[in-house]
Parts: sequence; structure tokens; C-alpha cells
Amino acid sequence: MKSSLLDANSSHCRLIVPTWGGPGCSKSQSAGRQSRQTDQGFTLVELLIVSVVLPIIMGAIAFALVSVFSLQNGTANRLANSADAQVVSSTFEKDVQSAAWITTNGLMSTGCGTAGTQVLGLRWTFNAQLITVTYAEVGASSPYSLVRNFCTSGAITSSSTVSFNLSADPLPAAQLPTFTCPPSQPDCGSGWLSTQGVSDVTWAIDETNQNTTGSFLYTLVATPRLYSSEPPAARGEPLYPLYVLGTSCSNGPVLDMTGASTLTAESSGGTLLPIRIQASCPSAITMIPGQTLDGQVGSIVTSDQNTTTPGSHSYCVLKNKNGSTCDPSQVGPPEVYLAPSTDPLSTLTAPSDPTLPPSCVVNQPCAQGEEFSGARSLTGPTFGSTGGTYIFDSNVTISGNVTVTFASGTYWFKGGLSMAQSNVTFDTGTYVLGTPADTCPQQTCLSKTNGGTLTTGPGGALFYVKAGAVTVSGSSTVSLLGESDPADYSLYGGVAIWDLSSITPTVSITNGASTGSTYGGIYCPNGEVVLSGSGAMAIPFVEASTASLTGSGSLSVG
Repeated sequence: MKSSLLDANSSHCRLIVPTWGGPGCSKSQSAGRQSRQTDQGFTLVELLIVSVVLPIIMGAIAFALVSVFSLQNGTANRLANSADAQVVSSTFEKDVQSAAWITTNGLMSTGCGTAGTQVLGLRWTFNAQLITVTYAEVGASSPYSLVRNFCTSGAITSSSTVSFNLSADPLPAAQLPTFTCPPSQPDCGSGWLSTQGVSDVTWAIDETNQNTTGSFLYTLVATPRLYSSEPPAARGEPLYPLYVLGTSCSNGPVLDMTGASTLTAESSGGTLLPIRIQASCPSAITMIPGQTLDGQVGSIVTSDQNTTTPGSHSYCVLKNKNGSTCDPSQVGPPEVYLAPSTDPLSTLTAPSDPTLPPSCVVNQPCAQGEEFSGARSLTGPTFGSTGGTYIFDSNVTISGNVTVTFASGTYWFKGGLSMAQSNVTFDTGTYVLGTPADTCPQQTCLSKTNGGTLTTGPGGALFYVKAGAVTVSGSSTVSLLGESDPADYSLYGGVAIWDLSSITPTVSITNGASTGSTYGGIYCPNGEVVLSGSGAMAIPFVEASTASLTGSGSLSVG
């Protein structure tokens, strides 16, 4: 009898048909099949496929890795160069916009930074201080670095590397800064050039790529704020340490140095500065034998076109002290032609006449100040209240060995102020002197004589002379600061003495007197500044119609 049984213990045999009384699938048969399945390997076809495909895949992966590593170097270079470009661009644009003067003469001494090769120099004034910025290429071998030096009054205050990968030293001509020269100076001269005629400054910088070939090229372009498309005669100029406004030599030289006095235009760091002579006539500066400006000033900026002709100069060193013939063998400082232009201080805002409300009665104090009639003599120690307004209708004198301090405020000395021997301090404020009718004694509205001192407070002061002269004589010492408050500085430009008079002399320092300032200047647009005897003047700037340096005194500006 036959029967069908399901073997639950076998995965290979499902249907068992017993024959002859024995099992349909023996244990030895099942074990044999399992052994053969476990020992089986790859076929030849499979091995061939793997041998062909695997190198292709591995090669693609290797190529991808190499490409990634190469891309990483290129990206790092581009990021580094881009960072350099951003740093140079940010400083370059600000520097060019601020600049009143520019030079690309690498051989010119700027007094700002000593290392490397100078490729660009920029200058301007701020708070009566000379700011100089230079860009110099530094390094012993490629790649070279570009270093920016920042100097204040000749002293270096910061030095920073703004680019690291310049390719050559010196830079080829195509990679040097360039600018458009003004029509008045087509060759741009060899020294400092005013940026008023410079429309743009362009600099193409080529940096090498580290670890890879090729380079990174970018171009910088900036325009100075002082640039004007108007003709030079219609625009102003930067402020020079000495600016002589007179344009005619019919009454003699506009800068008379026919004495033993000396003139120096120099920053506190020792950098020689340019002076400006507006006159367009030859020999506008006249000196006696033995006098020279060579090594005393950086250059003479003149409106005399003849200086572009060899042998013709804006200065004249006389062959004989009392003669009128110039000695052509005498050497002076470099001369730069610049067409006549307007007075750079002509836009300053003159102070208004001080007033008191109608409720204030003459010779009686009120909350706002006081007005005085008749001549007065002050003996100190202090006068006025802070913030008050004080008007003197007649002359005021301070004499004898006394000390007087004027409180901060506004004052009007209609009849002038005379000081002798005394020590007088003027706190921050505006001091108006004289009237248009010139009511001051002997036409002198501010005088300091016979020793003693005249000083201003730490905030500075403005002496505004409506008419009449300013005289400092004897052994008197004057130390003046212009008003340093930002609002007042924007109005008065750091001027300490502003005299509108055309009387000669307008401001005079004589007979051993001295005046000095670390901030304020002297402005006499219609008159003459005279230094005679053994007087000495050290001041940031002097601007006048004419100037006379005689005797054995000295004028130091800058």
C-alpha cells in the first residue's frame, strides 16, 4: 500500500513516496547537496566583468578627488586674492578721495615710511595737521607685499600690509598708479600735484596665484573730492602753510625776504612742505645774497608760467643787497606751475556783530552780558561770565604787571584792545575788534607790547579784526589756538587771527616778539604780514595778500 507523507524536517524534499519500504530522500543525499552549494565560487564571466568595471569606477573616483583638491587650491587663491582686492579697494578709495596732493614719483621723499619702493603718495590736511599716506612695495623676493603707511605731521602712526602677492619689484609700468593730468600741467610735474585737476586715479594690480599658475588682475579707480571740472580760476585750492594771495608785483615782490630773516615750511616730522605764490610775475620772491629757500621749503607752487622755461624762476636772489639784478647761479626749490585760483579760505563764514537784547541797559549788567561806554582799563583777575556777550564802545587797555583772564564768551572791542607787560588769557570764544570806520587808536585794534604773554584757552579762540592792525612787539610772547570745536572749525577753518584790513602792515611781529600756535593760523586776505627785527613766528599757516620778512627774524609754518 502506497501513501504520501510530508517531511517537515527537510527543506529539499517535499513529497515522499516510499518504495520498497525506504525513505524517498536519504540524509546522505541532502547533506551532499548542501555541501555542493556551499563550495560553489564566481563564474569566469563574473570575474571578467569585475576586472573590467572596477578600474573604470576607481579611475573615475580618483579623477574626481584630484579635481576637488585642485579646485580647493584655486578657490583658496581666489579667496585670498579677492580679500586683498577688497582691502586695497577700501583704503585706496578713501585715501584718494581725501587727498589734496598726489605724487607717483617713487624717488621723491615723502617722509612717511622708509621700507620698500614707493609707488603712490597722497597728502591732505586735517585739523591743521599734515596727513601723508604712501603705498610701497616691500619684500626681498617674489611674491612681494604692498604696504600702506599712514603719517601725521611727518610721524608714522600706522603701517599695514594690504596685499601679499605682487609679482615684481619694481612694478612694470602697466601696474603703476596713473592719473589724468590737469591741462595746466600736462606732464604732471615731478613733485606733489594738486588733485583739483585730477579727474581720476587708476591702478591695475596683478597678483600671482600661490601653488597654481596664472594671476589675478583687478583695477582700482577713485576720484578726489577736490576735483572740479571748472577752470582753475573758478575753484579754490587746498590750504598751504604759506599762501601769498597777491597777484601783482607792481609795488615790489609779494614775498619780500630782503633781510636776514629765514622762512621754513616743514611738518613736525621734518617733511618739507610746499608754499603757494599766486603772483604770475617773475621774481615774485626776492631775497638778498646768502638767502635761499632750497632745503627750507618742499616746493614753490607758482602761477608764473615762465617757470616752465629753463632759467626763469618765481624767486630771485639778488646779486647785490641793494641791487635789482638776480643771480642766475642761485639754486632754489622745485617749482610747480598752477593756474591762478580763488582764495581757499574765501568761503569761511565771518562772525556776526555781537548784540544784546534791548532790555539790557548800557553800563548795567544783565543776564546776557553787558555793554560799556567810554574807555576802560582792566586789572583782572577775571572778566565776564561763561557764555556771556560783552561790548566795549571805546578802547580797552590792560597794562602793568597784571594777569587777566577773559571768560569763555563773545566780545566786541569796538575801540580796540591794547595790552602792555600784562599776562592775558582768552578762553574759548569769539573776540571781534574794531569797526569798519576804524575807531582804534593809531589804526591798531589789537596790540601786545613790552613783554608779558597773550594765550588762548585749550578750546582756542578767534580774533576777528574788522579794521586796523594787529601788532606784537617788544619781548611779548603770543600763543594762539584756533577754535577746535567742530562747528566752529567748520566756520573759521582753524584761523586764530582774521584781519580784514588793507592797512600796511596788517599783522606785524617785531623787535624780539614771538608768536606760536599748534592749531590756529593767520588770515589777512587784503593786507600784509610783516616779520621784522628779531621777531619769531611759528604757526601752522599764514595766508595774506603779501608778506615781508626782514631783519633777523624767522617764520616757521607747517
